[in-house]
Amino acid sequence: MFQILRKRWRNLSLKDIDISKVTYFDLNNEINIPINGQIQLGKDKEALEAFLNENVKPNTKQFSSIKERINYLIQNNYYEEEFISKYSFEFIEKLYDYLKKEDFHFKTFKIELLLTLFILVMEMKN
Repeated sequence: MFQILRKRWRNLSLKDIDISKVTYFDLNNEINIPINGQIQLGKDKEALEAFLNENVKPNTKQFSSIKERINYLIQNNYYEEEFISKYSFEFIEKLYDYLKKEDFHFKTFKIELLLTLFILVMEMKN
């Protein structure tokens, strides 16, 4: 699984981005500029939100179903079929529904690791 993760992050290229049109670099740098002796920790969240809006959302592939999404991720080597096949599609759908109902959002860029841990916890509950 970790080989796939390394490959995925290598494929997340920012080389085609015009940095004069994005704000997340500047926001991220503002974290280290203290105001009244305090580091601006809120700038980290602002930078993440800007990155998602300026880079991730415009480049996000849309799918008509969860099954189509999972199949695409397997076929394009984002997910290992051997790992995904350990879970029924019904379980995967329930997991997606649960996360949506809970309005679950990742707090960091460590998305794959957190999702893997969450799946393991959910599996232990079932």
